[in-house]
Amino acid sequence: MGNAVARPTLRAAAVALALFAGCQRSESKEREAPPASPAQARPAPAAPRQVEIPWISDDYAAALARARAEKKPIFIDMWAPWCHTCLSMKQLVMVDPSLAPFLDRFVWLEVDTDRPVNAELLTRLHIDVWPTFYVLSPEGESVQARHLGAASIAQLREMLAQGEAGHQDAMASSGVLPEGSPLALARAGDRAAGAGEMAAADEAYGKALAAAPADWPRTADVLVKQISARYRGGDLKGCAELGLRDAGRTTQGMTASATDFAYYADQCADQLDPARARLLRGRLTEAVRAVLDAPDSALSIDDQSDALVRLREMAEKLEDATTARAMAVRQRDLLDRAVAAAKTPLGRMTYVWPWTEVHVYLGEGPKLVPQLEKLSSELPKEYDPPYRLAWVHLQLGALDQAKAAAERAAGLAYGPRKGRALAMLADVEKARGDVAAERAARKTVVDYYESLPPGHKSEKALAGAREALAAVGKPEPAKK
Repeated sequence: MGNAVARPTLRAAAVALALFAGCQRSESKEREAPPASPAQARPAPAAPRQVEIPWISDDYAAALARARAEKKPIFIDMWAPWCHTCLSMKQLVMVDPSLAPFLDRFVWLEVDTDRPVNAELLTRLHIDVWPTFYVLSPEGESVQARHLGAASIAQLREMLAQGEAGHQDAMASSGVLPEGSPLALARAGDRAAGAGEMAAADEAYGKALAAAPADWPRTADVLVKQISARYRGGDLKGCAELGLRDAGRTTQGMTASATDFAYYADQCADQLDPARARLLRGRLTEAVRAVLDAPDSALSIDDQSDALVRLREMAEKLEDATTARAMAVRQRDLLDRAVAAAKTPLGRMTYVWPWTEVHVYLGEGPKLVPQLEKLSSELPKEYDPPYRLAWVHLQLGALDQAKAAAERAAGLAYGPRKGRALAMLADVEKARGDVAAERAARKTVVDYYESLPPGHKSEKALAGAREALAAVGKPEPAKK
């Protein structure tokens, strides 16, 4: 999104932010231990130091050259500043001390997927989930591992181990990953998905799961990749059937994979008859709640928030308004605590979208306006806070304020995300009822999307922008 130099403020803050200490799901206090006598008193052990990953930023060629020179695999973090899960991963997982043994065994590349300098890479590495993580071997630039969305530290280490073994296999042809093994089959799925070949990816992931033992630690995240492949490949009925069959297996490891799997299965549920769609959403709800409420849950605050959104949306589709509101209130309270505990403006920005959305959902949008204005002033080079502020103003009908914030966001944004900010300006003109101004704004959006290079150009986004332009001044279609 911009130039090849990543913003040092973001990388430094991601390393420096401490883990959040609070936000316990239980309000009960732990029983106090009796005070130790002077003889028993011992200094508290020092907490393990957070790691600082030696990122190469937005320079694939440099990362590849180093990997070839040092004969190391490349770990790629494909992220974006608007992606709250990306920011959470950088601040809470990618600093975990247990990553220290991997630091010298990989070349580490972070790719802001909206920067124009990275557009060409996106023609070779498929991404439609943020974040997406890849491990590549410099030998043929071959994909050795891939992970979609949030990862627990255990999942991340598993991915790194798989990627490293695949790289050694590629470099030495040593049979590190025997043909037909679950990891080799999963790697085949990752390569197919990375190339956008979703049917082949689905088949390979299915074979990997069939070959794996019941306690395979990669089961949940491979299920996410398989259902994503069906959804992205247009096999919506197969997506729903996979959800019905395997929702319960996604709780393995108590990670965000259960929520990610539920997202896709819920999108596909209406391909089933109403009774089976209801059954599917019930099973998905059980799986997500089991992980969310588990004492050994590996969910971060951001992951918990996503789980509560998924539970809310499925409750609404199940016509359970009471549960939907309860999930929203729980999410709001969770994020209010997280924002209050954040040590820096960037820490607060991590939660800005879900925090904003849930407050508006609950009819509490006005109370956030001063805080979003403050965050926008504290982070003058970040486009996401003014973009979210513009959205809140638009929901509240404060159109002058919405336009001013959206113009600021559009001036700061780049790559595909700039198109979203420009589209919001068109939405403001539509809300005003100014047909000529809306038409001009919609034309600007179409022109912008047409100007994007391969890798950033989205036929779906362009088609939507053209459709919106053609609809200017016409009556809204009747809602079913």
